[in-house]
Formats: sequence, structure tokens, C-alpha cells
Amino acid sequence: MIFKSFQIKNYKSFIDSGKCSVQNGVTIFAGQNESGKTNILKALAKINDKTPTFTEEEYSFGKSETPEIVYDFELSETDIEEVKLLFPKVELENVLQVIVQNNTRNIDFTYSIELEEGVSTPNVEAQLTQHFEKKLPKFITYQTLVDELPDKFTAQDVTKTPIKRLSKYLDTDFTTIFSARTQQQQKNQTRCLSRVISDDFSSKYKQKSVQLEFDINNSTISIYIHDKISGTEHAGYPFYISQRSMGLRWYLNFYIALKGEELKPGDIVLVDEPGMYLHPKAQQEMRQILNSESENNQIIYTTHSPYLIDADNISQIRLVEKMGGSGEDGYNEFSQIKERIHHSANVDTLKPIVDAIGYSMGSELNLSRKKILVCEGVSDYYYVKALEVLFKQKLECGITHANGSSNIGKITSLFLGIGTEEIFALVDSDGAGIKERNNLIKDGMYCENALLTTHDPENRDRAIEDIFNREWYLKNILDYSDSEISKANEVISKEVNKKQGGAKYVLAKKLYEKAASGELKLETILTEDGKKLWDKLTNAINGEEK
Repeated sequence: MIFKSFQIKNYKSFIDSGKCSVQNGVTIFAGQNESGKTNILKALAKINDKTPTFTEEEYSFGKSETPEIVYDFELSETDIEEVKLLFPKVELENVLQVIVQNNTRNIDFTYSIELEEGVSTPNVEAQLTQHFEKKLPKFITYQTLVDELPDKFTAQDVTKTPIKRLSKYLDTDFTTIFSARTQQQQKNQTRCLSRVISDDFSSKYKQKSVQLEFDINNSTISIYIHDKISGTEHAGYPFYISQRSMGLRWYLNFYIALKGEELKPGDIVLVDEPGMYLHPKAQQEMRQILNSESENNQIIYTTHSPYLIDADNISQIRLVEKMGGSGEDGYNEFSQIKERIHHSANVDTLKPIVDAIGYSMGSELNLSRKKILVCEGVSDYYYVKALEVLFKQKLECGITHANGSSNIGKITSLFLGIGTEEIFALVDSDGAGIKERNNLIKDGMYCENALLTTHDPENRDRAIEDIFNREWYLKNILDYSDSEISKANEVISKEVNKKQGGAKYVLAKKLYEKAASGELKLETILTEDGKKLWDKLTNAINGEEK
């Protein structure tokens, strides 16, 4: 069964989270410290108990309302076929819900049964409930450096959690090593395991070239980590795990826990702040590992780091924010989950997402290019990239942004300084954009043909968002209802400007991802102004006449 959504009520900082969907692969809860991210993971883990209990501290703001966690699952075809084998007459819907309250874990599902006339109805519901009790996935929480690998262990330790995980990861039984008849056999087996773990771990951990070693002596296996000497196959002085940096220890323990946990298909892995001790590059590597492992099990993790956010997969992200409220006991701030990222009003909450988008863009920009197009901002960059996809043609230039029209001159000077041969710029046809365009042309930094506007002179007071079909944009990008569309401003950019902070960037990224997925049709979403803009860009940059 696949975990699809949840709702948290009256639990810690949550009064009511509302229904929050989760991805089939990775779901990321991003937010500032103390926003309530960890509380989500703690709440979700409550499903593991048949008779869950809530302490006084887990009730929202000390109130009497009982905490309640609701989980929605989708049954797979295999799940339904298993039920069919047990109960051939049962027709089962593919939705299952679990409700966790104090001392109870109820499983709800919908079914029908056809029986011959006069035949009594067996207690199918109780039997189905018992069947699903066994099938419920585990929500497995990884806590930082809990159950850490020891420096040494003996035969008496093989049943402990970290050694059990290590055994499963290496697909070996350490008991057989300890019971080997000769020390030579023990040495041979530990050397083999050393090569296996070193080769695999070093392929994932790129911060430093390291080598792991198991050494057995006097019925004790020691675990060492060596630094490999650059350019050679030799290793330096051996250190115990506890003597290494917190970042390396966290990475090693988490990786082995992830690979060695007794997970069954459908189990969900919960990770709180996986990048806490890691260098930015190591965080990016960890993100890749998490994405890879999510092919087997759904993974949910919390973060406020841009390096653990995939700028190319914004749909993974759910924002967690503290909102103001008042009650009988005074002013309280309660946690809220926002699936629609652009609905966030908190600039600080959006910052890691905006930063992740910025890093992604920067990595794509080749400073040695002979032509550069400078856009006003990040959103303009993604709209231009969307046009490339929609028209199935690349602009023959690098594309960057100036973080605002007033900075275009500074960015242009930078590229002139490194010898870029041709520089173009694109500004909105609003007051700020036209004013900056006039100044840059007047100062001699641009000629008129190289500094383009999003719209022709007769359509002033427009921005790049206004090249798209209004009704389509409001419905599919801003998620407006029909009634909201009827009340909205006729100019799209005026609606978009109501969004604060990085939300404008996220809207543009959302449109670009829809275009990149192939789900958008040019004639449906683009106005004549959009087609004219593309003509201007290709004429100027690619030298093509339309």
C-alpha cells in the first residue's frame, strides 16, 4: 500500500494541519527552526503502536482535545488481489484510512460482499481488519547518531541494532566469523568485508577519500577509518569511528542504517534534518542517496537547507510555518503546512527554496559563453527557459538574471569585464523596466536592439507573466478557483505581485516544470504577445528573421 496523505489534529504545535499529500518517492518538509517540522515526524510515527498513547506534553497547548492523526493509503493491485484470494466474494475499494487516537488505532475501508440468499454473512470486516493490521507499513524514524556503530564489538553484540543493520547491509553473519576455527579464516573474512564496505561507501561519500577496515583480534572486531593517501592505494593512520568528524560519523551511520534497516516494501522512512552535520557538497550527495533509496520506500525528511532541496523537483516540498492565533490562555503560534508553496507569506521560510533555485541556475551558467542574455530576475529566467521548451528551440546564449532591473548594469559590467562578446537584456514593460532600459541606452551600455522589452510600446504596464493566457495562468499556476478568477485583476502580473518573497520564483519554476514535462500546448497557454517576444529574442540573439 502507498502512503498518500495525512492530517494532524491537536498534536503539539498543530491544531489542525489540514490534509497534506505526500509523494510516492521523497517528500520534504521545509521550514525555519521551531516551525513544527519535527512534530510532523513524531506524529506520523504514532501509527506503529496498536494502542498509541499521548503524553500531556503532546496535547496542543495543554488543551483537552484529544490528539488525532489520520493516514490515507492507496491499496495496490497486489493488495486487492491478496484480499480477493482470501475472500473471493468481497469487492474492495482501493482506499484505506487509519485513525490514531489515544489507545486506539482504527482501520477504515469500504467493501461489499455478495452472498447467496439464505447464507449468513460471516464476520468479514473483522477478518479484513486483522489482515490489514498485519499489512500496515512501519514508519521508521532515523534519529541522528542514535544506535551509532561502535568502535569495537564482540559476539555478544551481534543482536544489537547497529550490528544487525551492519550485518544486513553487508549480507553477512558476524557470528560465523567469531566462530571460525582459525584466526587466518577470521582475518580473511574481515578483509573481504573491508573491501566491500570501502568500495561501496567511498563511491557515495565524496568529501574525503577514506578506507574502512574490520580488524579481528582476541574475539573482538574493531572498525577503523583510514584516510587514503592522494594518488596512491595506500591508507594513512587508522582511527576509530568515534575519533572522526561528526559529519563523517553521521554520514556513515545514516547510510548503513538506511541500507541495513529491516524494511519491507511499503515501509516509510522518516528522517529529521539529514544535513545537520554535513558540508554543503555532502548534503547534496545525501539528497541523491535519499532520492535513490525512495525508489524502494517512501522517504519523508525535514530540512531548512537549500542543498537538500532539489530545484528541479519543487513538487517534493511542503512548507511548515508558524501562524499567529489567540486563545483563552493568550496568544499562541500554531504550526501550519502549506502544499502550495507560493501561498507562503513568510520570506524566511521560502529562502532555502529560492537559494536552491539560484544554485541550480548558477551551475548551468557557463561564463565562457560568447553571448549572454541578462533577465531582470529568477522568474524571468524560468519563463524564458519555458519559451525554449514550448518553441522547441534553444537560444544561442547563456541566460542569467540580475536580481532586479536596477542591477542589470552591474551584471552587464561583470560580463564585459570577462570578455563576453555580445550581451542582451530583457526587461518588463512596466515603469521600472522601461526606466532602466532608457537609462542603460542613454549611458551607452546597450543599443536599442540589444535591450528588449516583454511587450510592444502599445502594451505598457505589463510584465513577463502577461505573455500567458490569463485564465489558464490563474487557474493552473496560481491555483485560483473560478470565483477567484472572476474577481482577479485583468493583468496577470498584478496578481502575481501580491505574492511575497520567493513565491514569484516558485510560480515561474512551476510553469517551467509543466512545460518541461510536455503537458503544455503552445497555442493553449501563450498569447500573441508571447509569440512576439519569442520572435524578438530569436531575431536578436540567434539572428533569425521571422
